Amino acid sequence: MYSIVKTIIFLLFPIIGWGQIEYKYVIVDSLTQKFNFNKYTINTMPYGYHQGIDIYNVWINPNEFLLLSVFPETESGNKWEKISLEAFHSKALSTRQLLREVDNPKNNYKLFYPYYMIKKEGNSFYRSKTYCSIEKFRIVNYPAIFHISEGNIINLGQSFTSYNELKTAYLKLFPNREFPLESFGGVRYAVPKELESIYLSHIEERKGNKIYRFWSFTDNTGVSRFAFIEGKGIVGGSYDDYFIPRDKYVGKQILNTLSKKEIMWAEELKKE
Repeated sequence: MYSIVKTIIFLLFPIIGWGQIEYKYVIVDSLTQKFNFNKYTINTMPYGYHQGIDIYNVWINPNEFLLLSVFPETESGNKWEKISLEAFHSKALSTRQLLREVDNPKNNYKLFYPYYMIKKEGNSFYRSKTYCSIEKFRIVNYPAIFHISEGNIINLGQSFTSYNELKTAYLKLFPNREFPLESFGGVRYAVPKELESIYLSHIEERKGNKIYRFWSFTDNTGVSRFAFIEGKGIVGGSYDDYFIPRDKYVGKQILNTLSKKEIMWAEELKKE
């Protein structure tokens, strides 16, 4: 995964050397001590990783939350390494700095490389082994007649729209293009900015929880499909851009148990 990221960064910024990239660090505890949060571990065994993805739903207010996702490193499968905090503390973003960066519309309310997480366990500190994703979501409950064209707004009141329905409509609108989420080997067309949105595919009940199932039609996604529970946040998801970057699968085993329309669930839901 690192080699892929290096190649992308080099192509985008050829004048800047790799060693000059300024890594940015977020101390998870500085957020979880200030805001309410729900932490889950998403099962990644379909990709061949035992440690899963650590996700933090950090509630900035009752209608907005940050989703922090910590991935297993694709080479080792590990997520965290022990560090001395003194070596990184001066480079850590304050809560105000982090919110300012993720709120910048130019970032599409999503931060990826080169953001890393630091957490505390007991008296020890740990840094994420690879970059993390930080996404801001806003929750609304508007009637379906109002269409929201934004890549970070979760509308609980919208009508159901399936992946195949939107794909069919898109290909009729742009008959000479491939569907942006399924571009293999050739030119990858960007999702038109005005069409970016989060779509509700269906609602289900699981162990007394009402679960909303969404999928994202947007570029540079973190969590591309996800399950949402009011009051808890995102409790399951899929991260295609991490495990299948540019359509090159980087998992540890043959991908035969997770299709592009399924998600991975939080381990904690099995205990409820």
